[in-house]
This record gives sequence, structure tokens and C-alpha cells, in this order.
Amino acid sequence: MTQGATPGGCAIDSIRIAGRPLMASVVVAALVVCSLLLSAPGFAAGRILVISSGNEGIHAETLAALRRTLAAAPAAVDIETRLSTADSPAEALPPADLVITIGSRAAQTATALDPPAPLLHVLLSQQAFAALPARPSMLPRTAIVLDQPVERQLGLVRLALPDYDRIALIASPDSAQLAKAIEQGAQAHALSVSSAVIEDDRGLYTALRTTMAEPAVLITVPDPRIYHMHTAHNVLLTAFRLRSPVLGYSAAFVRAGAVIGLYTTPDQVGTEAATLALHTLAGAALPPPARPGLYEVEVNTTVARSLGLDLPSAEALHGGLKAIEAGNVP
Repeated sequence: MTQGATPGGCAIDSIRIAGRPLMASVVVAALVVCSLLLSAPGFAAGRILVISSGNEGIHAETLAALRRTLAAAPAAVDIETRLSTADSPAEALPPADLVITIGSRAAQTATALDPPAPLLHVLLSQQAFAALPARPSMLPRTAIVLDQPVERQLGLVRLALPDYDRIALIASPDSAQLAKAIEQGAQAHALSVSSAVIEDDRGLYTALRTTMAEPAVLITVPDPRIYHMHTAHNVLLTAFRLRSPVLGYSAAFVRAGAVIGLYTTPDQVGTEAATLALHTLAGAALPPPARPGLYEVEVNTTVARSLGLDLPSAEALHGGLKAIEAGNVP
């Protein structure tokens, strides 16, 4: 890991994950967040309690980015961390001005304990957040969920795969609302939709054959009842045989064979959480739950070539999405 500093004094880490440097967009996003922290008035010191579902992998990466961004703030922020474990979920929590949870299990633990502070949940899906019970105290809470905005997903399909005019969607009752939102949004992009709702992964193969009877872009939704480590290979293989590219919702999906991926990294989750936390400590009200502002686009060129697809680069697609979201396209 190498470290440098911006002219304003923010330290920016250049990190390698799995032997690869972070994409340039992550570094740019970090610089933007850093400059905002230095220029925004009124940031106050405070205490943040972080409850994490784990201390390795994506949980550790999220926490590291959270700490790094908070360390760049002009006011001192004390951070205390606790691990949410199955054998000690009711551990007494220290006082804090804001509680941040990392992962679904930590969100459940914090909701049950209901500390006397605002709650910010990160590294969980919209589905997991919606399943949380109401806080007994009725104190405010919000979340930065991992699910990408519908318009961002459909915009990527149009940018990367303009020759496809059909999308395929498979959901369980848990994710049917998300799939319906994608289906409704597809109309504005002149995309027809073939969809199926199944109870669990036992109906997955039939649903794949039905929704991709004609080649279509399969947009996967983060639903563990359908898409998980035991079904991913068969999903990707079936889609490949049906000449249907897959839009994956994680880096792992792209590595496994999805043609394109759209996801937010743990590093980006931690950066966004820290920025929101600092505004909250300064007295701002918690905003409504939101989808991530930072994200990555990835292209599996090997699978694309095997399907006879000539896709733009990940950088070009990312830039195209940014232009669309900024309203800089006709």
C-alpha cells in the first residue's frame, strides 16, 4: 500500500485488492469526498459506535475505509467497534452520538438493542433493511443499501448491450417488488421484459429456460433465495448456452462469468458511510434510506468474446453512466 496526500492535507491510500489496484474511479471518488470534508463548515467532534457482522473480508474493508475517511475530517471523531456475534448479541453498548452497523446481522443486533442514538445501516440489501422491525424507541435510522438504482442498471444495459431489446428477470416473493420496479423502468428504455417469480431455487432452471426462451439480458437481483454460491454456476452456464448475457450485482458474479457487473465495493460503502456520519455529527438530520452514489462497472471480456460481443471498456461504461446521471447527454 502506498500513501500520498492531497494539497489540502487529506491522506489518500492507493490500495491493492486481490493483487489488483482499485479502479481510478474509486480514487477520484475518494479525492472528491476528501475535498468536501475539508471545505464543508461546521463539522463537529463526536463518538461513533460501529457494530460489525464480522472482522474479516468485506466487513473489514468497509470498516477500514470508514476509519480512513473519518481520519481525514477536520474534527476529531472517536470510533469504538464491537463485533456482533451469535453468542453475545445483547452485549451492553457504550454511549455514542451515532451507531453504524456493517452487515445484516449487525443491523439486526443494533435494532434489537435499540441504543439511544441514530442508526446508520450499511452493507446490507434493501430487502434486508426492509425486513428489520421498527425501533422501539422510534429514534431515527437510515441505510445506504447495496442495491443499485433501477435507472442505473437499465442505463448500463443500454450502453453495454444496445443490440438487445429484451431483459429477463427472476425473483422470489422477497425480491418481487424490486423486479417489478425494474420491469416498469424498462418501458422507458424500450426494453421488453420476460419475468418469473419462484418460491426458491428449486424452480430456477425452469424459470431460466422460460424467461430466456429468446436471447435476453438476465438482470440478477440480490436475492439469496435464488442467487447464491450453489446456484451461480448453473445460472451462468444456462444463460451462456441460451446466448443471453448476464448483468451481475457483485464482483464475484463477474469473475464467475457474468458479462457485465454493477456493484458498490466495500471501500466505497465505508467512504459514503463516513461522509454521512460526519454530516450527522454536525447536526444534520438523517436522510431517508438511499442507494449508493459510488459504484463500479466491470466487464468480463473473456465471456463477452465467447458470446461474440464487442463491449466498451468498463471505464467507458462507467463514464457513460456518470454522464447520464449528471444529465450531460442529449
